[in-house]
Amino acid sequence: AGALVAGLGTALESIRVIDMVGEGVEEADSITAAILAEKPNVLAIGLQFGTFSVLRAAYPAIKAVLSSDVLIVFGGALATYESELILKEVDGDAVAVEGEGDHAFPMLVRQWLRGEGYNDVPNCHWLEDGVRRSSARTLAQLTELPPPYREHVPALAAKGALLARLPRWLGG
Repeated sequence: AGALVAGLGTALESIRVIDMVGEGVEEADSITAAILAEKPNVLAIGLQFGTFSVLRAAYPAIKAVLSSDVLIVFGGALATYESELILKEVDGDAVAVEGEGDHAFPMLVRQWLRGEGYNDVPNCHWLEDGVRRSSARTLAQLTELPPPYREHVPALAAKGALLARLPRWLGG
C-alpha cells in the first residue's frame, strides 16, 4: 500500500487496508461490508501461505459485491508461488503479482487506468483464453522502495516502529 500511495500521489483518491489475519477474521462479512461501503475500483488481496482455503471459501461473497469493472490483484507469498492455481481456481479475471509488489503494483494500476495491457508491468501473471501469461520477472531494489503503509495499524502509525522476535535459525 505504501508503494501505491507513493507511486500514484494525488491520483489516489483513498486507500483502505483491512488486515483479516491481524484481526483474526476468516469470514467474508467484514470485507464485503467494507466493499459495499467503499465501492473500490481496485481490490488488492495479499495472500500468505495457509490462506488459500479461506480465500476460496470467502471469495464468492467478495466477488458478488464488486462491480464488474474492478481491478482485482492478488499478491503475497501464495500469489508468487501459486499464481496459476489462484487464477484458474479463484478468479481468471484477476492479476497475480509475483515477489515484491511495490514496484509492479503502482505500474499495474496506472496501466489499468489507461486501459492498457500488463505486458510491460514486471512480475505479473494473468489468464488470456485460459492460458497463463507472464510479464518479465525483475527483482525489486529494496533501497528504492517507499516505506510501508501502516495507517491500518494504529500502534505502528503513531510510533512508526515494529519489533519482531526472529527465529534462531536465521542467525545461527
